[in-house]
Amino acid sequence: MIESDYKVSVIIPMYNVESYLHQSISSVFSQTLDEIQVILVDDNSKDKTVEIAEFYEAKHPNITLLRQYQNKGPGAARNLAIQHASGDYVFFMDADDLIDEFTLEKLYNAALEKDSDLVYGAIKRFNQHGVIEGSVFEQHPILGMQGFKDLNNYPELFYLIYACGKLYDRKLLEGVSFSEDTMIGEDQPFTIHAYLKAKKIYCVTDIVYYYRTRDSSDYSLTQSLHISAPIHCTNLINMVSKVKTHLDTFCDDDRLKDVLFEEYLNRVLDYDIIGYLGRSLQHNNGNTQEVIFDILRQWITSLDHNLVKNVRGFLLLASKLSKDLLVLIKPEAMDGLLRLLRSIESRIKETNIPDTERSTCRFILNDGCIINVFKNDYLMHKIKNSNDYYEKKELQRFIKYIPKQSIIYDVGANIGNHSLYFSKYAYPQKVYSFEPIPYVADILKLNMKDNKVENVEVFNVAVSDRQAFGTMKMMEGNLGGSQLSFNDHGNIKIVRLDDLGLAYPNFVKIDVESSELEVLKGMEGIINNSSPIIWIEIHDTNLIRVNNYLNSIGYEMVERIREKDYANYIFIRA
Repeated sequence: MIESDYKVSVIIPMYNVESYLHQSISSVFSQTLDEIQVILVDDNSKDKTVEIAEFYEAKHPNITLLRQYQNKGPGAARNLAIQHASGDYVFFMDADDLIDEFTLEKLYNAALEKDSDLVYGAIKRFNQHGVIEGSVFEQHPILGMQGFKDLNNYPELFYLIYACGKLYDRKLLEGVSFSEDTMIGEDQPFTIHAYLKAKKIYCVTDIVYYYRTRDSSDYSLTQSLHISAPIHCTNLINMVSKVKTHLDTFCDDDRLKDVLFEEYLNRVLDYDIIGYLGRSLQHNNGNTQEVIFDILRQWITSLDHNLVKNVRGFLLLASKLSKDLLVLIKPEAMDGLLRLLRSIESRIKETNIPDTERSTCRFILNDGCIINVFKNDYLMHKIKNSNDYYEKKELQRFIKYIPKQSIIYDVGANIGNHSLYFSKYAYPQKVYSFEPIPYVADILKLNMKDNKVENVEVFNVAVSDRQAFGTMKMMEGNLGGSQLSFNDHGNIKIVRLDDLGLAYPNFVKIDVESSELEVLKGMEGIINNSSPIIWIEIHDTNLIRVNNYLNSIGYEMVERIREKDYANYIFIRA
């Protein structure tokens, strides 16, 4: 490794960026951090990019200009620059983007203060008209919350698998390189490797990077995917294979690598493939569209059917093609579209769980407790495979927040898996369990009876922010995913916790499938009187609303366990 002469090496690959290079380099030289090395790599530009770079190299001794005399792509350019980098840390930047004047200082100081070998901050998109609203940080707000992150607990990091805008300890770059055989997504395996190898990943809350979206007459490489569309589609699929190989090679935990690959696929389908299709379908004829559909169909057919079922992005892809993107599809490509949609459907149906029956089966858990579950339900499969409590990991980690002799509310108790665990291991004074589906509440009561549990009281009601009636939209194969809807003629009684007159809780567990905010608003009096610790399961799409509300009444998130598209959180009132 080259001896360190600089704090940070800034690496900027360039290709035909004469219109933007002055502004980008100026943003680097406006940095408040001193001792910066700047490495510019020209990828055989045809405009005045090299002339501009030579001007800056002659003017600034800390600039190094490297040249590739064949157009090899940004991956090769970055690999060449890494060989010449001598900074303690490395920062990648595209030649048409900008950074804030405090960017490098903030990231560098955080790396030192937090002893972190990878630090990142927020990114904003902009164009010739100004800043563009909406970003991945708004869609996944947990990404922008200050603190330490890791792929295991924060798989949302897959939405940040671009190399730019992050500060890397130079040691992280040893033994890894950017892909050079693809022009698209070449930084994804690289960034994932860094995530896996990093001892500590830290997020600062500041905006540190501005990503330029060019107008239609001057697309960047990433923004020009609709050109040579079938080739780029194949490159996207090859990129997925490379990431899978990377995870298999560098992740030792088999269960974790499967979970991470599923999360990665969700990101690729949502951002890369669906985004690519939107541009490609708009700019290509029917014959080309049909070729694209066939490439995607062959890829999906080659995947394990369990993977296709588990990754929600495939359903999202089918939905987008059959609804939002349908207007872009030419008549001659319709047969190819139908083949693709049928392929997705058939792969998912291969593993569909039959309709949940009301008949039950019984298991004796590892600790001797008896639990009755519905045949073919999601919980049955989970408990059968582990012979233990569902969400045992969460229960074991979160029980430390429950004082002995507590009053516990279990809202959305299902068959009583958590209530049973609480009664046995949290030593509560009382557990109040709330389950709206009548026959599920009956099994909950049976589980308490079979285990001779006397301190759990079951309420066959739904919980919300008003007194009303409703119905449950049942989820086949997963009763726990059923959702409440208000209906004056429904058979489900809906209550506010504040109206029940129960003993105030020390601990509340809420699992109500996107109705979390309504439950919380229906217990405002309880919260004001007893400030209970709250364990709450929140789907990603509902996190902003729930987190903002809890913050507004003085609660802070202190712990989180991540699953596919939701997480279990602990909130404590400050």
